[in-house]
Amino acid sequence: MRKKIGLLLAVWMLAGLVFAQENQIELLQTRLELLDARIQLLDIALRNLEERPEVFQYQMNEMDAWFRQQRDSIMDLLHDAGIRAGMAAQIKPLDAKASLFLDPYRLFEGSLMMGYERAISPSLSLEAALMGTYLTKGGGLGRGYFENQDLAAYNEYTRTYEPVDGDMITGWGMVLRAKKYLMARLNPQSKAPLGWYAGPQLMYRNLTIRGLSTQYIDEEYKDIEVTQHLDVFGGGVIIGGKFPLMKVFAVDVHLGGMMRLSRYEGDKKFTRYKAWNNIDYSGVLPSAGISIGILQ
Repeated sequence: MRKKIGLLLAVWMLAGLVFAQENQIELLQTRLELLDARIQLLDIALRNLEERPEVFQYQMNEMDAWFRQQRDSIMDLLHDAGIRAGMAAQIKPLDAKASLFLDPYRLFEGSLMMGYERAISPSLSLEAALMGTYLTKGGGLGRGYFENQDLAAYNEYTRTYEPVDGDMITGWGMVLRAKKYLMARLNPQSKAPLGWYAGPQLMYRNLTIRGLSTQYIDEEYKDIEVTQHLDVFGGGVIIGGKFPLMKVFAVDVHLGGMMRLSRYEGDKKFTRYKAWNNIDYSGVLPSAGISIGILQ
């Protein structure tokens, strides 16, 4: 009996050892499988690491090429800007101090106006112009201007103004201006006599008007030749700009307003009821002009 029990115990213990050994073998096999899977994952990761540098290097190459392109563009722009800056530095601003000019608009009024402007400081200049008038009814550039004139002569007998069929207007005049250049302090290259300006102006004209007037004398109408002397005074302000052209010439354009007073010799009062485009008009008048000059 004891032998049987001992044999059973030995078999049970042997079976337990075999079962435990099988379990250990299975656990070891499982661990080996897990290790193999991890090795495979590591191999995949290594392969990815081997492939990623190529993709990264490709992207880096593209970015490097883009940055090189942008750098080259910026360098080209800086190079061009440097060339332009160098050229601008070599081009010195005009050092003009004066200008001799002609007002072409006056030619259509039968007058020749020439003037001289001289800078007395970087922001101030003085200008003086002389005007000569020779206007006839027959023709010339001022024919249209002459035909639009409504001339009249004073009749001592009737003490009224009688219409005059004018034949000729001659005379002289002068214009004085002081120009304050507005940009001289902001831009050193913008100084008198070039740039934007504003200032006062004075004008005087002495004219002689000749023509025929039909007047009632000694109880009858007679055509008599009349000669009148007209003084025209004016004063106002202008604003304009004078700009260089080909570094030799200058174009001056201005606008403004003027109070003009006209008076015939022998008359104590200024003229009245005259049209604004009449040569003997008295009143407020807009003024505008353009002149072309030579810089000195």
